[in-house]
Amino acid sequence: MSTDIAIFYTHITLCFVYRYGEYTDLCGILHKYIKQTEKVLNIGCGNSTLTEDMHDVGYKNIINIDISETAIRHMTERNATKRPDLKFVKMDMFKV
Repeated sequence: MSTDIAIFYTHITLCFVYRYGEYTDLCGILHKYIKQTEKVLNIGCGNSTLTEDMHDVGYKNIINIDISETAIRHMTERNATKRPDLKFVKMDMFKV
């Protein structure tokens, strides 16, 4: 990944975290409305750690989509060993 792309994705993640919070900030709401056995679709996943954290506490049926091939490749590689069942798909949500 080039330095410019890495900086861009870091910026996007920081914007998400700044606006909505990290998993530890959101877990009360997530656990209240989403059972661990339900399917989760994360639209515009980027390089957020949200679904990685959800996976680590028991959410196993998660699909992450993003329009960026770079983001999908990065996240697939980052999770290949520790979370091989966490799915990342390059997809435009407007074409679902």
